[in-house]
Amino acid sequence: GGIGFSERLFKSTDVLLDRAREHLDSCGCGTGCPSCVGPAYALGTEVREAVADLLSLRS
Repeated sequence: GGIGFSERLFKSTDVLLDRAREHLDSCGCGTGCPSCVGPAYALGTEVREAVADLLSLRS
């Protein structure tokens, strides 16, 4: 069922993760903000680094 988003997103994983990394790298905030990583309540000021680490795992 559904309208096919899951399959299309799965097939575009590399592009989506590349774009997420580009967006993170281009943000001028320095520590992570709602624009580049979303709410950072749990990780505090280290959220940007944590997101960058996760995006690097696929390399």
